[in-house]
Amino acid sequence: MMMHFSWSTFTLFLASIRVWSMLLTSPLVAAPSAVEGVVGDALIAAPFDDQDRGHQAQDSRVEQLLIRGLTRLYLEDYEGAVSVFNEALKLRPNDSALLSSMVKAKMGLGDLSSASFFIQQAIDNDERNATLWELFAELSAATEDFSALLNARRQLALLRKKNTSSHLDLIRLLSRLEHFEDALKATTVAVEMVGADARILTERVAAFEKLGLVTEMDQTLAQLSELEPSNLSHRIELGGSYVRQSLWEKAESVFRSILAVEPDNLEAGESLAAVLHHMGRTDEGQAILAEIRSMNQRIAASPGILVDLLTPDGLTAASDDQLRKWLSEHPTHKEALQELAERLITDGDALQAADLYSRIVARYPQELEMWLAAIDAYLSGRDNQLALETANQGLLLFPGYAPLRIGRAEALVAVGQTESALNAIKELLILVTDPRQKVVLNALLDQIEAM
Repeated sequence: MMMHFSWSTFTLFLASIRVWSMLLTSPLVAAPSAVEGVVGDALIAAPFDDQDRGHQAQDSRVEQLLIRGLTRLYLEDYEGAVSVFNEALKLRPNDSALLSSMVKAKMGLGDLSSASFFIQQAIDNDERNATLWELFAELSAATEDFSALLNARRQLALLRKKNTSSHLDLIRLLSRLEHFEDALKATTVAVEMVGADARILTERVAAFEKLGLVTEMDQTLAQLSELEPSNLSHRIELGGSYVRQSLWEKAESVFRSILAVEPDNLEAGESLAAVLHHMGRTDEGQAILAEIRSMNQRIAASPGILVDLLTPDGLTAASDDQLRKWLSEHPTHKEALQELAERLITDGDALQAADLYSRIVARYPQELEMWLAAIDAYLSGRDNQLALETANQGLLLFPGYAPLRIGRAEALVAVGQTESALNAIKELLILVTDPRQKVVLNALLDQIEAM
């Protein structure tokens, strides 16, 4: 049973945050333990109203103990946290929030065996709680218990049927364990649940290849090419598969389709020349390849386009106009998009930068840092609603990624959804252990109280 905070207790929690801030910045503080002692003991000593009796008094006591335990977790006093959580669990032994917090404390001590005991107890009492299964997966990975980790990933895929990331985590683990038939079955389920996502289809291609199902692999590569027409790597891979099967006409068609989109693609040109050679049309292939090489030399020599935009030095040396011209011809070039976005941030044009970061994540959704950059840029440009929408989109793919969840909390505060923000922050304060992330969350709490 999940714990519910009363407003009076949460006000007390907010007050504790201010005490942390004051004490941590004071030269009089000798050690973190002194901070914890002042904050935690003050919380425990908080008096009950005369009307608080029975279950109400017990609930209040447990909430205070939870806050004290979280304080000690924040200060990395894991032994102290364990002691406090033990006391709280005597009053409420099956509480998911207390049990998951105890797991964090035990993991902080390196006592993974005890952590396993508490996470199992939590799951036994709340087996449909996806957050608990995430923690179980984290612990199983730490202990390298791949059987338990696989069970956790299966449960998360069942509980979050519409979540692409949960399915991908399961598929990739199955592939890592070389359970390729199960991985293929998992991709079939994933497509049924969330649709033909490019990342799932890519894993499906890999499974078909491992199982030697070449025809099915080619069909999926063709599907990927249609799904992501601007991602020419799928067509390159499909053409390569046809070459390995000596399907020369099909290979020729694929490589020509690449050159129709990107005439200067040297890899496609070289592959097409090789295919035409096998088909007895060597001169034709060499002529095509010579033209493509000439095009690449002209691009490199053109003053309107950067001499070499494929190197970091070339990117930084390019003018804004050169970058924009390059992007007009290569609209999905990630490094150029990122370089121009960073310049726009420096120039104070956050919203244009945010749009560029959004283009990056639309094309390269696995780039987690770009999701965060897009959210920050939208917030800086005061387009708070787009920041929230971007955070929500990112979390559909990476639901357990704490920085994205913190970015969403910032956006919730910015759009004035304080109740949702408070709920998100409370959960994050239990889950995260990075002190820098704690600082951000604490600042958000102060910001909410000041509203």
